Amino acid sequence: MIDKRLNLDSGWSIGEASFEVIVAAVKSLRADAKIVEFGSGASSIRLACALPDSQIISVESDRHFFNQSATLAKEYGVATNLRLIFSPLKFHNYAFGKILSYSFKDCFNEGEIDCVIIDGPPFYTLRGREACLYHIYNQLKIGGIVVLNNYQRKGEKAILENWKAVYPDSFNATSIDVGKQLVLQRKQRSVAPEWDHPAKCRDAELINKYYDRIRLALLHLTDSEWVAGFNGMRLPRNRAQLYHYYIIQLRNAYELSSDEYDTAARIYRQFNKGALQRLRADHVRSCLDILGLL
Repeated sequence: MIDKRLNLDSGWSIGEASFEVIVAAVKSLRADAKIVEFGSGASSIRLACALPDSQIISVESDRHFFNQSATLAKEYGVATNLRLIFSPLKFHNYAFGKILSYSFKDCFNEGEIDCVIIDGPPFYTLRGREACLYHIYNQLKIGGIVVLNNYQRKGEKAILENWKAVYPDSFNATSIDVGKQLVLQRKQRSVAPEWDHPAKCRDAELINKYYDRIRLALLHLTDSEWVAGFNGMRLPRNRAQLYHYYIIQLRNAYELSSDEYDTAARIYRQFNKGALQRLRADHVRSCLDILGLL
């Protein structure tokens, strides 16, 4: 019987059916495959147990989930083939756009990679999962596979289209309708990235605007004002708490300066109470709409 803490059908886990597909795909490559997993958790432990001859590097941006994974890894004795890396979120620049993703520090001194599993960072980074392939593309072997989870979401569909634009004819992609939907890509050839592809540039421009809008909302709202905004929308208490957690994570990732907060405060003093309430409500709704939470 599986330890309930390792149940992949609960919470944000990848799902048991998806896990079986991934394990089968890795086994089809080689017994001692080298795997990079973005987004650690119960799946990391299960992979290490199911693929004892493989080497797994699992990258996590959330300290709480990283500590949970480390505790489970120690308890299950999988340190020999599982290495966990804490990699906080930061912004990266790509030609015409920026992406909030892992810092990628200490992640890519591993030589050639057989498989990349992308189940992080969280959705509120907007295109964070897209950046994972950019940072590991050159190390992914010809014939190696990339697994993208949550393909049912609009954001992941956009990520796949951006990959196709940047790396034309590099991958053979298959959508698999299990769990939260997977896309499995097999690398056919290495190509030079086309960062100036029109489709990629259009999406980068849109995401830049979204990041700037989120930044504005973070500057103009304190944590208590976010909570007040959620209450005003009559969100259930558990959902409001979860959304507040997302906002805290974003605030940490944006690394807003005291000067920026001072400037925002001066702007706010220009509004009367009623206008201020309307502006704050607009910030909350706009931000949640961008994140797909409305």
